[in-house]
Amino acid sequence: MTGQNRAFKNRLKKCRDTAFSGGGLISIRDLFDRVRNAYSGRTCIIEKKDKTTVAYSVDRFARDVKQLSYALENAGLTGRHVGIVGENSYRWIVAFFALTTVGSVAVPIDKELPDSDVVKLLKKADASAVFCSAAYYSASLSMKKDIPDFKCISLSDKKRDGIADFDKFKSSASSYLQTEEFFKSRTPSADDIAVIIFTSGTTGANKGVTLTHGNLCANVDFLSKMIDVRTVFSVLPMNHAYELGCSVLTAIYINAVLYINDRLRNLQKNINEFHPEGMTAVPLIADAFYDMIMNESEKLGKKDRLLKAVKISDSLRNHGVDLRKFIFKDIVDSFGGKLPLIACGGASVNAEKMKFLDDTGFKIIIGYGLTEASPLAAVNFDIRSHPDSVGLPVNGCEVKIDSPSRDGSGEIFIRGKNVTHGYYNDEESNEKSFTSDGWFKTGDFGRIDNDGYLYITGRKKNLIILDNGKNIYPEEIENTIEENSSFIKESVVFQTQKELDGGGKANVLAAVVGLIPDAFAGKNTDEIMQTVSDEIYRVNRLLPGYKRVHEVKFVLNPMPKTSTMKVIRSDVIKLYYDLDRSKISCTKK
Repeated sequence: MTGQNRAFKNRLKKCRDTAFSGGGLISIRDLFDRVRNAYSGRTCIIEKKDKTTVAYSVDRFARDVKQLSYALENAGLTGRHVGIVGENSYRWIVAFFALTTVGSVAVPIDKELPDSDVVKLLKKADASAVFCSAAYYSASLSMKKDIPDFKCISLSDKKRDGIADFDKFKSSASSYLQTEEFFKSRTPSADDIAVIIFTSGTTGANKGVTLTHGNLCANVDFLSKMIDVRTVFSVLPMNHAYELGCSVLTAIYINAVLYINDRLRNLQKNINEFHPEGMTAVPLIADAFYDMIMNESEKLGKKDRLLKAVKISDSLRNHGVDLRKFIFKDIVDSFGGKLPLIACGGASVNAEKMKFLDDTGFKIIIGYGLTEASPLAAVNFDIRSHPDSVGLPVNGCEVKIDSPSRDGSGEIFIRGKNVTHGYYNDEESNEKSFTSDGWFKTGDFGRIDNDGYLYITGRKKNLIILDNGKNIYPEEIENTIEENSSFIKESVVFQTQKELDGGGKANVLAAVVGLIPDAFAGKNTDEIMQTVSDEIYRVNRLLPGYKRVHEVKFVLNPMPKTSTMKVIRSDVIKLYYDLDRSKISCTKK
């Protein structure tokens, strides 16, 4: 280590020691105060804005948060519920902190949802205002039709009547002294609700998970003691509890500069530009890194040499010698000279691919969690010894298997400082999801080995978890298909693998649809296939991108059913693979 680097690390350690000296975090406000006191003068966030890289210091961030919080007070929004919907940005983070540091409740909304769903969730959360990017101006303005005093503040620079300009709204705050006095007078407690995050859509209504300041801070406290990085790359949507808790809040607390990725297609380019040391990711992203490495080695005719090098390196590591950064220098260089620590979660991972990334120099952490756990319940820091496990419970969180079977599997229950107190205005879901002694029923099945490591063995009911971490209940898509088609009588949606043109496979949604035979009288198979393809394509346009069906097969006979006339899903899925008929593509180029 050079003298310059050593001095930098010593200064950083001194700053972090100062931030951490107050004991465990109490609230987002507590986190914010420690950061502005310990890291004054340091950079905290960097983003690309209009093709220009913009850096924001801790002092600028603190000033913007306090100004915006007072502007919200002037607008009568302190203590209210306020939505945030838009792309990842510095302003998104400022809005979140401005709300939560003075006791208001932030309501992050998935930016992939259609306008109608955005409006529905804002209403369900009893939102009084929304911060929105330009793509959601229409949805935000539609709220004003039903709620005349509903306020809309832009996260973008694009002007529109009825949408307040972010900077002008923020600068409406009065003098510095008044802002400081107001800010000091509002201090939320650990048990106050900080955020309402909605789960992915189901056949019923979306559930709003209430997370307190104490819930969120429990995870940040844990991660800050386990992670030592100086730069973090923000890729996942910030409305996701995983990105918000594990990336944004943790990075700001430990003063690891948070780089905001502008577009997914620029991912590797930005990694090479910013050289991040850490990032949170869903398996889809980790798998993409694996595919990049393997495809490039195959194209250069070096695949066999690479796999042989992995074996040699792995053998050396078993004897305490780690030469990965030298053996795999080409891979290291292709990712900006620093292979980032990847905290992977949000969906089931491919253990073989994760091990390969670890073998070639990436630092891989596997996490298990859910929004209701703020989001981490367990973390695996040692995938070499337990490659299939999601790890050990995080500090302050208990994990147990309810009513385990002979092999030790059962539903996973969790309880702890990080676990939600319940769903917003949804007593029915609360009664179903919690035991009388406070255990939360995750709906996931797993087992715990003799060393305390947790393994996921299955998902409850019919839940589909995509590679990007999205949760999908197939019944929702099936209802949309059947309600919007005049000739599809019934349908079963599930996940399958699709062969890619360039090699490899991708997980996609597929469906078997039961048709009304009379609707196709006199038509041949090709004509039916084309009609079905066009129909599913039309229905797909009513759904968010991640809920769209990519491949479909049809049957003219009734689907197999139970005596109570319920479709036997497992039999229908088997039928999909048994049918001779070619798969129909439902996506158009």
